[in-house]
Amino acid sequence: MSVHHNFFPLLLRRFPLHIVPIPAFRHGLLAVALFALTIALGYFTPREQFVQLIALYGLFAGLYLLACRWSDAGTWPFYRQLGILLRLALLFSVPGLSNDVYRFIWDGRLLLQGVNPLLYTPLEWLESGKSVPGLDWTLFAKLNSGMNYTIYPPVAQAVFWLSCLPFSTGDWAPTVLMRALLIAGEYGVLRLLPVLLPRFGYSPQRVVWYALNPLIIMEITGNLHFEGLMIFFLLWSMQSLLAGKMPRAALAMSLSIATKLLPLMLLPFLLRRLNIGQNIRFFGLLGVLLALMFLPMLGGGPVLAHFGNSLDLYFQQFEFNAGIYYIARWIGYRSTGYNQIDAIGPTLALCTTLYILLTALWETSRRWEDLPDRWLLAGSVYLFFAAIVHPWYLVMPIVLSLFTRRLFPLVWSALIFLSYIHYSYTPYRENWYVLGLEYGLLAIFMTMESFLLRSDKPIS
Repeated sequence: MSVHHNFFPLLLRRFPLHIVPIPAFRHGLLAVALFALTIALGYFTPREQFVQLIALYGLFAGLYLLACRWSDAGTWPFYRQLGILLRLALLFSVPGLSNDVYRFIWDGRLLLQGVNPLLYTPLEWLESGKSVPGLDWTLFAKLNSGMNYTIYPPVAQAVFWLSCLPFSTGDWAPTVLMRALLIAGEYGVLRLLPVLLPRFGYSPQRVVWYALNPLIIMEITGNLHFEGLMIFFLLWSMQSLLAGKMPRAALAMSLSIATKLLPLMLLPFLLRRLNIGQNIRFFGLLGVLLALMFLPMLGGGPVLAHFGNSLDLYFQQFEFNAGIYYIARWIGYRSTGYNQIDAIGPTLALCTTLYILLTALWETSRRWEDLPDRWLLAGSVYLFFAAIVHPWYLVMPIVLSLFTRRLFPLVWSALIFLSYIHYSYTPYRENWYVLGLEYGLLAIFMTMESFLLRSDKPIS
């Protein structure tokens, strides 16, 4: 018998694709509306058309809230499957809210040439006369960081390379393949969440809060941001830690960190929850795996310096939709008359690091049930102090909030799309009134939520 005749039935038994029937007419009508909004946002709404963008996104957010209210023990599988279908509906779209994908393609094609993307900025590559098909001024014109070294870790780079491998020219085909890989990661997240949520005392129907969240759908699948893949590996690591499987937990955590560096800030909170032997096995293996993943990319002195230079940009040059950072910058302007980003950015980053370390070291709880809340607060402090807060940066807080009683990341996911108004201006500028509205409403909700959390009554 052909191997294909055995392979596909085995694959379906391992990852069953259950066709969940539509439970009632209203759920079907809601599904159709969400599908139409996904198409409209993903295929016909560039970020410069802010009025259209915020109107469609606001309607999506309202229907998302309705879906969360309607989901129950009998309907959440239907809504989870709907979330997968909405992501598949975006498979052939061109990112309209971000042009980062073109840098992904650039790095992937450099790797195909056998060149470490950290060796050259795109401008240095072209000015050296090394232009090849697919790596030319046409692609360079689409980059938003053509004069900077890459910032993306090795797992992300591997996905860039794999997506470009069959396509040496053109942008659309690598984009589709890259999106297919990210959807696979999203499928993994949607499979893991219903398994993990009961372990922390929450209903598996909370998976709907992730499956249909418009920010998650549009930023991960629609605009190809790798936070979704990072979250898949992070949840896999969490599941392995709870099961006491340290080697698998270390492998999954290393893959998460090598996709995006953010999970590094979460590691100190594991120290008190693991005994001495588990800490040695987990962190020892994690260090070895990270070295194996990063050394081929960061092995040379100039390469390491280039990577550090790219990291510095996030603390000393780039600014977008910030919170506390903008207040500190305003104070700096008032006192000195110029932008002190080169001092304020690193100072606030140091404050975030100290908060995380002190909170983790002084924590008395060893309960795994408290871990997502500690991680959520650490990630939120990082964002509140950051100089750059893009909408897709909320992916990790949104996921972690599912394991807690805190809902402010979900509220923030509705408000943060207001930041896209900044791209509608020519020349580009930030609208301070909109920034004040976003963070003001968020602060009001967080204040109200803090009072509710003092009671024993569940928020949801």
